[in-house]
Amino acid sequence: MSRYAKQSQWALLLAGAIAVGGCGGTGTEPQRDPSGTYVLVSVNGSPLPGVVSRTTDRTTEMLASSVTITANQRFAFSGRTRMTTASGANEFTQTGTGSWQLRGSALDMVPDDPSIMAPTTLTWDGAATLTANDPTGTVPVVMVFRK
Repeated sequence: MSRYAKQSQWALLLAGAIAVGGCGGTGTEPQRDPSGTYVLVSVNGSPLPGVVSRTTDRTTEMLASSVTITANQRFAFSGRTRMTTASGANEFTQTGTGSWQLRGSALDMVPDDPSIMAPTTLTWDGAATLTANDPTGTVPVVMVFRK
């Protein structure tokens, strides 16, 4: 698989896929903690599988994905994708780890291995949902992860 395909899969997985950081507020606000395991539930408003990339010779779909965010500002992710070309379909599973930081509702994720996943920012709703939004890819993609 090409490096571009790996990076686009990761970016979409975590798009995801998935770094979070605690941020302090004024002394009266509780510290926010996005820790937990989030599972991909939809791509572009539809249940899985969902198309996350399409070119003239290849379609990439997300079959499953999850991210676990820990209180020590680390994350781990796993994603299963299917790439279909003229020669057939192949499924791939990727895993990785990294660190996260929370800035307001933006969850910045920095992978330990940037060849697998590009740095990614997700939106955290403050409770149980992470959203990845990539309007610039070969297919505009909105992925929703839930605890």
